[in-house]
Parts: sequence; structure tokens; C-alpha cells
Amino acid sequence: MAFCTNCGEPVESGKFCPKCGTPVGESNAAAPVGRSPAGQAVPPPGPPPSGYGAYPGAPPRKKFPVWGIVLIVVAVLLVVGGIVVAVTVPVFLGAQNTAQKRTCQSNLRTIDGAIQEYYAENGKYPPAGEVGDILVPDFIRSTPTCPTSGKPYVIKKGNPPSVSCPTNEPGHSI
Repeated sequence: MAFCTNCGEPVESGKFCPKCGTPVGESNAAAPVGRSPAGQAVPPPGPPPSGYGAYPGAPPRKKFPVWGIVLIVVAVLLVVGGIVVAVTVPVFLGAQNTAQKRTCQSNLRTIDGAIQEYYAENGKYPPAGEVGDILVPDFIRSTPTCPTSGKPYVIKKGNPPSVSCPTNEPGHSI
């Protein structure tokens, strides 16, 4: 009796290993370690050796694939990054909308102040039309535009005249 060169299992020569299926012939069977009183081969004491070179002709043990760990780490980082983006983008967009609304309201207050200056200087309110054509450069340095749409503000006829945001958003008027 001999031992399998692949896994160390006792095998009769000329047969296949019952544990791993490796063919075992006279040429690749290891020499018996010892013999029992009946003349049969006795395996070495303890468990069969493991690792590279444990048995003559045995293939080396396969290592755990490092690329698998790298792939898992990359996948986890992508998931965490997606969560961070999913949380921060709505917060950023909400802050941007709030800033645009407040800038628009500030522009409307500036235009209202310029209309009041026009009235104080001329004794009448300015005519209807674009703010830039009527109030720039005497009462306002440059033509204010809506931060959301980029359109210029328009003075509407009335006593006193009104100015509203060109995007017609609710809450944007004076």
C-alpha cells in the first residue's frame, strides 16, 4: 500500500485516490513509511503534512486571491460614496435655492429703494419698463438680474409702481 502524492491518503497502487481522485500508479506512489506486523504499509503518525512540498509531486496550495479583497473594498467604497452623494446633493441644492431666493429679494429691495429715490428727486414715480433703462446709472449702478433666470427686472405701472421677479416665483415681489 502507498500514499497519494496529492493528499496523502492511503491508496493501493494502480488505483485512484479515494479522497481526491488522483491516479496513483507504481511510478508516482510514495514508498511506504513503515510496515505493520502483517506486512501492510503504515502511514506516518499524526495528520498528513500540508502546504507546499508536503508530498513529492504535490501541487502547491492555492493562495486566497488578493484581487477578491480589492474588489470587495472598491465595492464598499463605491457604496459609501454613493450614500454620501445622495445625502449631500439635496442639501447643496436646497442651500443654492435658498441663496437664489434671498438674492432675488435683496435685488427687489434695492430696486424699491431706487424707485423711492426717483420719486423724491422727480416728484413722480418712474414709468413702466425695464429697471436698467430707467434707473441705471443715476439710481442704481448696474442692471440687476434675477439669479435664477438671469432676466432683468421690470417696473410695472401703478401708484406706486411694482416690481416682481421675472421668474414669477411666489413670494418674490415688492
